[in-house]
Order: sequence, then structure tokens, then C-alpha cells
Amino acid sequence: MALLAKAEGAALLDRFRRYLRDHRQPVTRQRDLVAQVVFPPQGRPSVESNGRALKARGAHVGVATVYRTLEVLVQRGLVRAQDFGEGFKR
Repeated sequence: MALLAKAEGAALLDRFRRYLRDHRQPVTRQRDLVAQVVFPPQGRPSVESNGRALKARGAHVGVATVYRTLEVLVQRGLVRAQDFGEGFKR
């Protein structure tokens, strides 16, 4: 999997923020932090690995917020959910 350049990750983050504003959804600090961890991706991250990355940054983001934010990113087409037969999606 090719990693995104820093500028591409920043552009996706901007698109995500714009999507939230356009759909009158709150652009919260927690959602922004989740998106920052996702863009650019490091391999095939899971919700758990994203949570660990957030914790390593000192961010206090609940697992439910991570799931909901990732679902918005998938719905918007900014990330893809893939099932590798592990019992959960990445």
C-alpha cells in the first residue's frame, strides 16, 4: 500500500472538515485528532491501532468516537474499510 504524501493527507483532512461543516455536523477536536491519525495511513490500521496512536499523542478520545469518525470517513469515501477475514474491518 502506498503511503500518502504529507500534502495529500492535509488535503484529505481539509475535505473531511469541509464535509462536516457542509452537513452541519460538529467539527470537534476529537474528530479532528482521529482524522489526523488516519491521514496519512500507516499500513492497514485498525480501530485499536488508531486508538493507540491517539493515546501516544496524549489525546483522550473514546473508542465510540473513533468508530463514529471512521464511519463518516468511509461514508465520505476518504478511506476504505476492508475485511481481511480477521473478524473485524480495517
